[in-house]
Amino acid sequence: MSWPTVEGIVLSKLDDERADIRYVYSYDGMSYESTRERWLLTKMPKGGAVDYNPGESVTVYVHPQEHSYAVLYPGGAGLLFVVCSVLSGLSIFFGIGGILWTLTNTEDELFDLASDPA
Repeated sequence: MSWPTVEGIVLSKLDDERADIRYVYSYDGMSYESTRERWLLTKMPKGGAVDYNPGESVTVYVHPQEHSYAVLYPGGAGLLFVVCSVLSGLSIFFGIGGILWTLTNTEDELFDLASDPA
């Protein structure tokens, strides 16, 4: 599903920990304001940040169903997103594997205890 684009206007630069700029955009006859730059992370690393000035036009990507949700850069946060996804998947895999291994060994130990005539 692609996100439609509209033109937005930078309102101000921010010295906020979570956002660099505040911008406004209109979609389907309604006006919205946002500080979100990316989908996954709200703030880009300083190395790749574009220096926007108040009054400057920006391309805004609007969520197809939730029009108040918009970003300046579509997609995730790149490498960070991939690393987090892989680590999450590995944690789930090894977590389930550990539970199954524990249950299997516990069942074997109980069976051994039940069959031991001591």
